[in-house]
Amino acid sequence: MFIHIAKTKRFLFILICLLPITVFAQVKSYVGIVREKYHDSSISMLEEYRDALQSKGYTSYAKAIDSYLKGGFGSGFVYVAADGTNYIITNRHVVSQAETVSVEFEGDTSGITKYDNLKVLNADEEIDLAILSFPKGINPFKTGLTFSTKPAADGQDVWTAGFPGLAGEPLWQLGKGSVTNAAARIKDLVDPDITALIQHSAQIDGGNSGGPLLVTDKSAEAGYTVLGVNTWKDRGR
Repeated sequence: MFIHIAKTKRFLFILICLLPITVFAQVKSYVGIVREKYHDSSISMLEEYRDALQSKGYTSYAKAIDSYLKGGFGSGFVYVAADGTNYIITNRHVVSQAETVSVEFEGDTSGITKYDNLKVLNADEEIDLAILSFPKGINPFKTGLTFSTKPAADGQDVWTAGFPGLAGEPLWQLGKGSVTNAAARIKDLVDPDITALIQHSAQIDGGNSGGPLLVTDKSAEAGYTVLGVNTWKDRGR
C-alpha cells in the first residue's frame, strides 16, 4: 500500500510539472532571437579600422570591434495580420543599424529555425518600436501572439519572454513578476504626452529588448496575450 501511494504521488507530480512546460513551449514558439546584419560599407569601414588598431598594438580595441561585427541580438515576437501576413515586432534599438535582419526560433527538440533577409518595415525612434517584414510571399506562421484588450493594472501578474545573453549567447528565459506602476511617466525615456510606460518587476536582462510582456489568457492559443514590449531596465535605483 505504501509503495502504491508513493508511485501515485510521483505520477501526479510529473503531470503537474508537465503542464506548465507545455504552455511555456507554446509561447516560446512565437518569440525569437533577432539579429541585425550591418550594411556592407559599414562592415568594410570597421574591418579597416580594426586592422589599423591591431597593427598598432591596440589589441583590446581591435577585439572590441570584432565583437561588435559579430552583431548583437535582442528578442522579438510574431504577429499575424488578418490577411495572414507575418510580422516580427521588436525594439527599434535592436535593429537600428540593420540592412537586413534574421530571426531564429528555438524548438524544444527540433533545433533552431532561422529566417533571413527580413526588412525593417517601419520604426519609431521615440517609443523605440520596430515592425519587421518577411521576404515577399514568406509567411511561416499561421498564428502569432495577440494583444491584450485590457490595460495594465497595478499588482497584476506579468511574464517577460525573450532571449537574454548568458556568456555572450542568447538563452531562453521566461520571468515572472508583477506590475508595480501601470502608468509610469518617465520624461527621460518617453514623452508622457505620447504614452505612459508599464513598470514591472519581472526578470529583464540584456537581450530581452523587444520581447513581449505577457499576461495569462486561457482563451489565447499560446495561453498568454501581449501587454507591452520590454524596452528599458532601470539600473539607477
